Amino acid sequence: MTKFNWPIVGHSSIINYLQTVIKNDRLNHAYLFYGPDNLGKTELAKNFIISIYCEDSNRPCHKCNHCLQIEKNIHPDIINISRESDKKNITIEQIREARNKIYHASFLNSHKIVLIKESNTLSLAASNALLKILEEPTKKTIFIFIAPSLKNIPQTILSRVQAIKFLPVSITNIEKYLVKKGIEKEQAYELGHLAGGYPGKVLHFLNHPKLLSDYKKDNRELLATITGDLNMRFKLIESLAGQVKSANAKDKSRLFLSSVNSLFRDILLIRNMCFDKVTHTYLKIELSKASSEYSSEKLAKILHKIKFTRAYIDQNVNLRLALENLMLEI
Repeated sequence: MTKFNWPIVGHSSIINYLQTVIKNDRLNHAYLFYGPDNLGKTELAKNFIISIYCEDSNRPCHKCNHCLQIEKNIHPDIINISRESDKKNITIEQIREARNKIYHASFLNSHKIVLIKESNTLSLAASNALLKILEEPTKKTIFIFIAPSLKNIPQTILSRVQAIKFLPVSITNIEKYLVKKGIEKEQAYELGHLAGGYPGKVLHFLNHPKLLSDYKKDNRELLATITGDLNMRFKLIESLAGQVKSANAKDKSRLFLSSVNSLFRDILLIRNMCFDKVTHTYLKIELSKASSEYSSEKLAKILHKIKFTRAYIDQNVNLRLALENLMLEI
């Protein structure tokens, strides 16, 4: 009897479905896993793929030839496609290269699996070239697309795949998973809330405690700065947006806005006695103090301003000016 050991947080219905199709040998020729980042889509896809190939009854066994090759990323029948770091899109050349590999016979007399990450970045030409392969798939070829949403996925491709939507994982499920991994309940509670439904946000902290310590320190300092005097806030903006045309400055500013939004959301939650929904539980004392200095109406305005500032940055307005205007609102 086939058994599975997939170390995935949440998504039990998706896991049960995919494991069942493997057991019954009822695999579709194309899947689309979609949902926001940090939900575990890629990790689940990897477990799905390795379990299709694994030769043991306990999958993945991490011992058979298929498992060992997949874990070393050298399996000849798995084709990985992702956007190259210096390109805006997945190119038609990448799809053509994949097509040539698909039409060659399987090296190990098994499935050929094409894993396409960031499939929402497929260029129009790449999508059209891929469509031809999807319409006439070779025997035992499986496509797995991964994307943050259905946006920018052509309807012609959507109509030929089985789309599986990934939703945020409950904090309780994340906590239970962490406890099973040997994390103490108090820290599991902290990390579960910090994840906020997105396990990928915290799983990397498990083997790197200093990263977690630095993350908490940075957020504590950020909270003190943004709720401090205006000079402190403006100095912070100067360090972020000194080079207003720098792409790196824009990326840092987006991360900054995400952190500020999360902290002010927590302040609003504490202001309204919603303690169980707070993300940064390790900052409850500091957040509680800050909540006494703002009304709910003022906090709602700040969160609204953060949302518009994000949009302004994407519209190529003056970065420094946009961030300074936000600091004036705070």
